[in-house]
Amino acid sequence: LKMEYRAFFAKGSSELLPKYQTELDKVGEIMNMHNTATMRIEGSISENEIDDGDPIAKSNTPAKNRALMVKNYLLLKHGIEPSRLTTLNCEARAPIAPNDTEEGRSMNRRVYSVVTKPEEQEGNDYPSNLKAGICVEF
Repeated sequence: LKMEYRAFFAKGSSELLPKYQTELDKVGEIMNMHNTATMRIEGSISENEIDDGDPIAKSNTPAKNRALMVKNYLLLKHGIEPSRLTTLNCEARAPIAPNDTEEGRSMNRRVYSVVTKPEEQEGNDYPSNLKAGICVEF
């Protein structure tokens, strides 16, 4: 079992749009069929969403909020146990596109997740962003 999930967000937003909810419903159904499956949820932002000001605002970034939106959706709608969901804050440190165009920035405002069974994680480098210190578990 290995299933990937991606959702993209508007600048400054953590609203999970209906099309991404539909995909997340499929993930929830699969996780309920495989009751030992776990999910790592990486939240990311574009460089133009970085807040260098208020430390409280900075600790509550859109990256965290996006990851929590996905986690809470699975908890509340599908009854997935919290221990099966790990949230990671990647901020703008793991871009998948250049941040010098709006198209690139929109690709970087995302949640990326992988669902696997625990026994399939053994020896697996996922998430490499966590091991490399790029993403921080919260």
